[in-house]
Order: sequence, then structure tokens, then C-alpha cells
Amino acid sequence: SHSKFMGKVITAIVLVSKHSALSTESLALILGANARSVHNIIANLEAVLYVDENQLLRVHHPSFLDYIESNSHPDLFQYSDKVLNSEIVEACLKELSAHLKFNICGLETSYLANKDVENLDKKIQENISQVLRYATLYWIDHLADSEDGVSQSTRQAITAFIESPKILYWIEVFSILGMVPQAVNIM
Repeated sequence: SHSKFMGKVITAIVLVSKHSALSTESLALILGANARSVHNIIANLEAVLYVDENQLLRVHHPSFLDYIESNSHPDLFQYSDKVLNSEIVEACLKELSAHLKFNICGLETSYLANKDVENLDKKIQENISQVLRYATLYWIDHLADSEDGVSQSTRQAITAFIESPKILYWIEVFSILGMVPQAVNIM
């Protein structure tokens, strides 16, 4: 139903914005939803949401996030955080499995430190999409926040990912982003 989908989009904005702002398109990808449908919902929420100059979704006021999190808004628009976190984990893993690859930025040598790689920022932008970056950095947080709400299919996706070579390419992205300590913490 429309109100359930609206609740899902609103809840997703709350959960995702704890970590990083995303564009409407990236949010739709993470939700496995039609970008147009997500866009229409966001257009209806102009009083509380806006798209900034970098095309990222922002809330006008943090109190809106608190209001949604407190579950004091109408039941009609509520969507379980745990369930949605589990769905986001699965979507992130799907993204990682589809797009992670060896030497994702096509660096000529692995002997250079990041700071010595020419145009590294540009290479990152061209090869690591907003969704891939989000999935890399935050799927574990969504997993932690889904608590006991993790579905069987999400569990299978996690096992498949961890047992595949993609896990090494996942760590490589942290390295390219200069975030090895975060990767170590996650491990």
C-alpha cells in the first residue's frame, strides 16, 4: 500500500541519515524501489525534507528525525526499524557482490601510498558509486541495528559474502578511502 511504502521511505531516510546523506536515486537503490516512486514521496515531504546543492537528501530540522524515531507519528506510516535494517543489509550486500572487484580504481601499482597516487579522489569518484561507498561503510551498522530481526535470506547473504573473495575487495575499498582502522574495528 502507498502509506506503507511512504512509511518505509521515511524510516529509511531516518536510518540512513544517521550515517550519511544519500541522493534520492541512491536511496531508491538501497530500498530496491523505483526511483520515481521515492522521488514522489520526497516531493510530498518538502516541508521537512530538501535536496541540497549536491543532490543529497537533507532534513530541514533534526526534530523531524526524532519525531519519526519516537514512533509518535501515525501508525499508518510506521515501518519496523529492525525489519528495514535487515532489508538494507541485504541490499548493501547485493550492491557489494555486484560491484566490488579487484583493484576497483584501476591503480597501476599497489606500492604507492594513497597520498602518492595521482588523482586518487577522481578515481574514487569514477569507480566507487555513492551506493557502493555507503554499502561498504555501513552494512555492518545496519546489521547491528537489526538486532534479532535478521531474516534467513539476509543470513545467507552475509555467509555468502564473507566466504567469497569479495570480502578482500571490500577491505580494499576501506584502504583506498584511507579508512583501514575502521575496517579493523569492524573485523
